[in-house]
Amino acid sequence: MTRWKWLLPGILLVLAVVIACMLCSAPSPQHEVTNAAELGLILLDDAEGVVVLAVQDRSMADQAGILPGDVLLRANDTPLHTIAELEQLMQTRSFPVLQMKVRRTEERFDIKIPLFRNIH
Repeated sequence: MTRWKWLLPGILLVLAVVIACMLCSAPSPQHEVTNAAELGLILLDDAEGVVVLAVQDRSMADQAGILPGDVLLRANDTPLHTIAELEQLMQTRSFPVLQMKVRRTEERFDIKIPLFRNIH
């Protein structure tokens, strides 16, 4: 059982990457897969918002509590319909915290992701 505890996150990450590659090769212009490396997220455009496919361990998003399967609905009071909108918002860098409105199953809540780490 102890081996599975350490193996499972790696297996899930590989599975998420395989799914992302499969979706990326699909010819649908509505779906865009990206790796939001700064946040530690692998994301997918969806009709409902931006879906989290995977979260990098110990990333800013992981520490904030974002989970695979979460749907990012808003960022800093801006509705999110595409990954490009999130990336454009992050390029402005005019804020220290990214305030996300998240839907997880049927629940909606806010999560704050600090964009700057303390280096000590």
